[in-house]
Amino acid sequence: MPHYLWDLPSKLLGKRDEIIRAYDTLADETSRSEYESQVRFRLTGDFSCLSDTLAENQYFPKDLYKKNPKECYIDCGAFDGDTIQTFLAVSHYEYSEIIAFEADPANYKKLTMYAHEEVNLKGKITCYQKALGASIGRIRFSATGLVSASIATNGEVEVDRTTLDGDLSDRHPTFLKMDIEGAEMDTLKGGTRVISKCQPLLAVCVYHEQSHLWEVPLKIRELQPTSSIFLRPYSHNGFELVCYGIPASRLKP
Repeated sequence: MPHYLWDLPSKLLGKRDEIIRAYDTLADETSRSEYESQVRFRLTGDFSCLSDTLAENQYFPKDLYKKNPKECYIDCGAFDGDTIQTFLAVSHYEYSEIIAFEADPANYKKLTMYAHEEVNLKGKITCYQKALGASIGRIRFSATGLVSASIATNGEVEVDRTTLDGDLSDRHPTFLKMDIEGAEMDTLKGGTRVISKCQPLLAVCVYHEQSHLWEVPLKIRELQPTSSIFLRPYSHNGFELVCYGIPASRLKP
């Protein structure tokens, strides 16, 4: 340990006040119940604490937000284009632009190949072979060619790291998805200006580190004071847990 959400249970006790404050940000009883289950799971390691998973598309729940036919969709951790493919299907190909970030060389090659072959992406997608974080620079990266590829101090390759504020300064994102193997908090920090200004819909994974369960909702509340925050599970083992920040204009009645 630490390994994804697995870490010493004692660490939660020292974050009691933050954990309670994050609970208070959540918008519905489903989210609050899920949050309680996830806190218990992190304290006890008891899988029976976890609730049933949702049988719907991760990042694109039908009951939480309204679609935007002019969506500017930002895929942070685009892998091989799998989530973009789902986005195209659920949006019925109605969108303005897609910007995809993928640092792993093998995954980026698959992503660009998919972008080139998918006719519904022609002229409407920009792909960056970059990691995301709180600052610009060069970093070590574990380039596995798998979904687990991530920033690592002992990584075998070096890649460029950028920020959302830097690369999206001339864009107006409406939907930000983040599944970046633990770099979610740093990426939110590196996107403070653009997120605060544009108020996009946020879908952020919160299972890569123990503390992200409460740190991400608190950061979303800081950047988007009027957005509604939800928590939804998509895997039976505590993984694929997503925190949504939904602006009032996108919230389903």
